[in-house]
Parts: sequence; structure tokens; C-alpha cells
Amino acid sequence: MIFIIKYGEIFLKSDFVKRRFEKILVDNIRCELKKRGIDAKVGRALSHIVIEYEDHQEKIKDILEKTFGIVSFSPAVICKKDMKEIKECAKNLAKFPKGSTFAVIAKRSDKLFNYNSQAIKEIVGKEIYDMGYKVDLNNPDRKIVIEVRDRCFVYTYIFAGPGGLPLGASGSAIGKLNNEKDLLSNVLMMKRGMSIVVLGKANKELLKKMQSWSIGREIRNIKKLSDTRTKIIISPKDEIKKNYLVLNPLSGFSEKEIETMLKKL
Repeated sequence: MIFIIKYGEIFLKSDFVKRRFEKILVDNIRCELKKRGIDAKVGRALSHIVIEYEDHQEKIKDILEKTFGIVSFSPAVICKKDMKEIKECAKNLAKFPKGSTFAVIAKRSDKLFNYNSQAIKEIVGKEIYDMGYKVDLNNPDRKIVIEVRDRCFVYTYIFAGPGGLPLGASGSAIGKLNNEKDLLSNVLMMKRGMSIVVLGKANKELLKKMQSWSIGREIRNIKKLSDTRTKIIISPKDEIKKNYLVLNPLSGFSEKEIETMLKKL
């Protein structure tokens, strides 16, 4: 059993930076899996990451839903790059409720494979249609996705990740944690790849919630600014600290928008 993981913003970087960010993302996932006692293999491939596992699918899903840098992920089946095998895998996954509509999405990265994307869609689509399901290319009840890469992946579910950059890709910053706006400010900067060092006494419940978004990394708590070399401070208020760069992630958001974002946390 595997999860195939996609990322988005990392693609915009140069090859060197892209490889570094990919490594950070993989390391974050590996650390969190180990922390939770989940035995799984995490590896990088061309433009995606794969997790191979035997158990704990829901626990892994919970991790991926809060891992910054991930745009989407899917539980998938690996099959041989053979049309007969692909058709059988697709039919096995197409156990949809009676009367469901479907669409086949095919992506062929391996140009040596004998069938192009359109041919894969037509051949597999006919097999699923013959099972009694109706085609709806615009708004289907279910999708069957086939990706022919270095290996062939077949899946039907696509779950959303939080996006952004991998945690730790943009250095670190200092944040307070006394109220929900502090929490939101910190998480927004974590989404931009910053590891957060919490300054002063932190609300325990908020710290627990913030740690749930800090996949693969433990949040440090310091008593005073001199306890860290970081010179970036996160503040939801207008503050000026001498010799520090102060960032206000909530600047420009209305109270209603802030309230909506807090609910999502």
C-alpha cells in the first residue's frame, strides 16, 4: 500500500533549491512517522514523493493533512506498466455505489509506454463503463486516476494538503503564544517554511494545537530573546524591536477573514 504525494510551490524553485526543499519535506515526514511509531518507507521520485506502508493508513493521512509543502496526496495501487494490469487495477478500485458517474484521468510521463494518455483513458473508460457506470467528464461522482511514471499508479481519492513550503525551509522566527491570534500568526509563517521558537510562557492548549502543525519538528520554548540567534519576530500587532525584523502575518486581513482562518485551525 502506498501514498503518492504531490507538491506545488516547490516546482517554482531552481533545481538546487527544489532538491533541498524536497529533502526537507521527506525528512519532516520521516521524523513524524518515527515519532508516532509508524513503520513506513518514504522516498523521492520524479516530481512526487511516495510512502510505502503496511498499516496505520488513517494515522499517516492525519500527518499528511498537516504537513506544509504538500498540495495533495492519494492512497494508490502500484501496478505493472502493462495495459492488462492497468485495466484490472482500475476495475478493482471501481467499486462505486450503483448509479455513480465516473471519469478516467490519465497522465503518461513515461513516453516509452506504448499508449498515450488519451488511449489509456479510452481503454480503461470502456472497461469501467461495461461494469454499469455512466461517464461524466465534467462533474463525475468518482474519478479514476492513472499515472504512468517510473512506476504506474492507480487511485480514486485525492486529499488536500495545506500547501506552502516545507517547515524549516525558510529558517526560523520568534513568536508569542498567548492567544488565538498569536497561534494563527505563527501557523501562517510556518506555512511559509519558518520554524517557530515560542517566546515566554505559552498557553498549553494553544501550544498543543501549534505542535500538531509542526510536523517532524519539536517547538522550542525560550524565556528571553537572547536565548536564540534568530532576529525575526512574529507579531500580530504593530511592534518595533531594535535590531529585529518584525513580521505581522495578519496585516491586511479583516477580522472576519481572521475568524474564518481560526476556525480552520
